[in-house]
Amino acid sequence: MDETTAVKRLSGNSLHSSSPPSTYIPLIQEKILCRLPVKSLLRFRCICKPWDSLISKDLKFAKKHLHLSPKRQHLVTATWSMDQELTAMSCPFDYLNLHSIFYYKSTQLDYSPIISSYDKGLVASCDGILCFAIDERLAVLYNPCIRKEQKLPYIDDLPGEEGLTHYAFGYDPFIDNYKVVAVF
Repeated sequence: MDETTAVKRLSGNSLHSSSPPSTYIPLIQEKILCRLPVKSLLRFRCICKPWDSLISKDLKFAKKHLHLSPKRQHLVTATWSMDQELTAMSCPFDYLNLHSIFYYKSTQLDYSPIISSYDKGLVASCDGILCFAIDERLAVLYNPCIRKEQKLPYIDDLPGEEGLTHYAFGYDPFIDNYKVVAVF
């Protein structure tokens, strides 16, 4: 599509055509891109460098996309197979009933090798980010869409050698950030 596509408008008795300034094009593209599903965005990163930068690095775009994208709630489960392989599955809530739990084809999520080598399990998910407890002192945040993980700071000062650490994960709108809470 030509960037100088004429915009026609009726002004008085005559028909005028004017081309939109080229500065509008990126804004229009951003408005369209932020409404697309995540899988499409990931594919569109390779179209051009500006799109890759917008999709991969622009935090404002990520927040806008999260706000504008349809809020489909998913049930995320993590199970271990007999050969100690982690399987994380995602199933939309609108398909959930007793029958669909067993017969709906869930989406298997990609995961990081570090997560699959430990057995504490999935703590919670929020906005597509998964929180895994690696052991009593370490948790990892993982985004399966972009396959990136973030190890959280190691907990050095546990009060005793024995005991359990319970993790919770969620979004705090007051500080506009995600939080992991460890209770031991």
